[in-house]
Amino acid sequence: MSTASYASIAPRIYAFKSQLLDDTRISELMRASGIEDFVRLLKDTRYSSAIGNEQDIEKISVLIEEKILEEKQFLETISISVAKQIVKYLNIIEEIKETMAIIRTYLNEGPTGLDRFTTRKFMPATSKILSMLKEFTYDTREKSVQNLVKRVTEFIEDPEIKRIFSNSLAEKDVQDNIALLEFRLVSTAFKKMMDIIKESKNYTGIDLKEILCPYMDFIFVQMFTNLLMTNKNLQLGQADTLSRATCTLSEGLKTAISTNSTLPLYQTLVARFGLPQIKRENVGDLDEQVEIEILKKVKKKAQRAFLSYPFTPSLAVAAYLMLEIERRNLMRILAVLKTVGEIKGYENLFIVSA
Repeated sequence: MSTASYASIAPRIYAFKSQLLDDTRISELMRASGIEDFVRLLKDTRYSSAIGNEQDIEKISVLIEEKILEEKQFLETISISVAKQIVKYLNIIEEIKETMAIIRTYLNEGPTGLDRFTTRKFMPATSKILSMLKEFTYDTREKSVQNLVKRVTEFIEDPEIKRIFSNSLAEKDVQDNIALLEFRLVSTAFKKMMDIIKESKNYTGIDLKEILCPYMDFIFVQMFTNLLMTNKNLQLGQADTLSRATCTLSEGLKTAISTNSTLPLYQTLVARFGLPQIKRENVGDLDEQVEIEILKKVKKKAQRAFLSYPFTPSLAVAAYLMLEIERRNLMRILAVLKTVGEIKGYENLFIVSA
């Protein structure tokens, strides 16, 4: 795809980026004295029409999530070629995680447990699966993970998502391990993204890998950590195979698999992406701090993309990741306001420039 083709969509992406909340606005929201103040500070932003005068934190969270969901789909719609493929796969990963959360709830609680998911919108494949599962009765529900996901896969219309589910189900080690299945699904999507990046031509400006690799590798480490927490002494096969779904984790994966620990992977992230040295006693605290530092780096790279040569696939991907970082900031602010009432003392939880 020529740079001239990307020139045709650049103005729309710049316009989209101009509506994102900058660090100044996020800092103002972090100083909100309560939910009323939070809503007031969003009055002159693109969230105003979505939130209205709502004051319930849970409902505001849902409304913001739905607004951002629509915007992620919009970015996929207006993107082209390599940019469109990457944004599509970023959306697919979100669909996988949402779908597996719904399936996990269904297996544990039956159809009635799905009521908590009916208060918000989802991406198309997830919405259809949710509707299908709610029609099953508790007594006749499918209790086998593999069999249930096979049935779910039949209802997926998007050929790429269906292919990812079908290929992951074919893995012999999945069996009825839902955490391992989710890991395989996301890894398959990551491998496809890596193939797209490798096959794409070099463009002037910020390289796709500069923006995507820190984000992808961190999500991979999170998934791997969740897997090991629920499945001790797990046999995951060859590290070389898994490393094809990552940018920088090849050596760390070998050590992580041999020691059954994710600490080597976090150490690799810190070293490869030049993060500040972080000393934490447990994986949970380590994960939180690495996430913040990784996303700060991703945000800086994404901002640079808008200051560099613009007619590349990196621009749409940068906008997507800036939107995702904005979502995480807003959800964290709302979570702190709900549990504590004010942000003071929790400023280190947010992804803003120093």
